[in-house]
Amino acid sequence: MKMAMTFKTYEKMRAHIFLEGYSYVLRNLSK
Repeated sequence: MKMAMTFKTYEKMRAHIFLEGYSYVLRNLSK
């Protein structure tokens, strides 16, 4: 149970980091 919770949190964080990096790249490209 604890393991599943940690995995879900990890997935959420990974998606967040991915989106952050993606928007960062887009911002630099549109400069």
